[in-house]
Amino acid sequence: MPQPEITTHDALAEIAASLPLLLRWVEEAGDTADIALRRRWHAPAATFSYQTTAAVDGAGEDLDGIADLFLHASRLDRQPWYPAFLSGASRPLDQPLPASVRQAFSGRSRFDFGLPRDRYYNQLIADLRPDAATRVVALRSISGLPSLDDAVRAFTLSPTADVFQRRGDRLLWHHIVTVAGAALLPPGPDRLLMNALRRLRLDRAERRTYLEEAAGFQALCRSGEWRALASAGRLSPPRE
Repeated sequence: MPQPEITTHDALAEIAASLPLLLRWVEEAGDTADIALRRRWHAPAATFSYQTTAAVDGAGEDLDGIADLFLHASRLDRQPWYPAFLSGASRPLDQPLPASVRQAFSGRSRFDFGLPRDRYYNQLIADLRPDAATRVVALRSISGLPSLDDAVRAFTLSPTADVFQRRGDRLLWHHIVTVAGAALLPPGPDRLLMNALRRLRLDRAERRTYLEEAAGFQALCRSGEWRALASAGRLSPPRE
């Protein structure tokens, strides 16, 4: 059973090791025409992984700019593709990186999921570039960062990543999420509850959220709004 949070050293190693699996799942998704959602049981995480794929025609040349936007998404004032985002912060990680990791950050993101208290994630954010047409922004919950007293900590497991792939003039976004629960209960019971809901296909709200994110991503790319957001995210200093 994976730990909800691990050290940054272990998270870097785990993300590097999960890259072949991420690329295989991306390859299995193929060249999606519009939006597709796939759910699969992932035994190492002892829970389900969700993979949402969204395609945007004519956006292939924007690969790096959009990937950079997501790399620094925790530093944005808002995330148009995901209105639940409230605030965040990140800073460069000051330690050796695996060969496959171009750069990495420790960060926090806070969200309003419509629950009585906000949720937040303390995460490692890693930038991987397996080839010229693919960018990977991978996430893993890490220990060692301060807690928030007025919000509930939730956790992302591996594999969790945004994979951006250029196919000709098309841009494909693969939003891969592995979470054991919504921190409604302690980690063990929370995992059991969420797995039961997912097995019984009572995860409609969760699946709807992923589909709405995909539609929001398409709208962001087509409108060109991402350019202003990306510029602000790269140029503003890391926030505490």
